[in-house]
Amino acid sequence: MKFSLAAIPLTEIVTELRRYFVMLGMAFFAILFMNVKPSIYWLQFFYYFIAMFVFLYALSLVTSTITVLVPDFYNAYTAVLRVGMWISGVIIPVDSPTFPLLLSNILKINPLYYIIQGFRETLLENPVWFWHNVTANLVFWGITIILLVVGAHIHMRFRSRFMDFV
Repeated sequence: MKFSLAAIPLTEIVTELRRYFVMLGMAFFAILFMNVKPSIYWLQFFYYFIAMFVFLYALSLVTSTITVLVPDFYNAYTAVLRVGMWISGVIIPVDSPTFPLLLSNILKINPLYYIIQGFRETLLENPVWFWHNVTANLVFWGITIILLVVGAHIHMRFRSRFMDFV
C-alpha cells in the first residue's frame, strides 16, 4: 500500500482541528455572553477557516520537508513561529495609534495577522466583507500560493530521498 508523503502534513493539521473546535466552541460561548448578536457577516467565518487551512497546509508542506532535510531547522522554526504569533496582533495591538506606523505596516504582511484580524472583524469588531480589503487579500493569497509552489517543488524534488534522510 502506498501512502502519499504530501498527506502527512495534512493529517497533522486535521488532528489538531479537534483542539481548534473545542477552543472555538468556548470562544462562541463567550461571545454570546458578551451580548454580541450573530449577523450575516458571521458567514465569513467559513472563508477565513478555509484560508487558515490552506495557509497552514502550505506552511507545513514547506517546513516539514525542510525539517527532514535539516533536522536543526525545527528548533529555529518553532522559535520564529512563537515570536510571529505574538507579534501578529493577537497580543500586541498593531493597529494602535501609538504603535509605529512603519512597523505596523510590516507586521500586517504576516499571513497570521490577516487570518486573526479576519476572524476578529467577522465575529467581534466592525464587520466588513473580506473582499473590501483587496490589498490584504492579494498579499495573503500571494504568500500562500508562493508557499504552496515552493513546498510542492522541494517536496517533489526530495521525495525520493526522504528515507535516506530519515
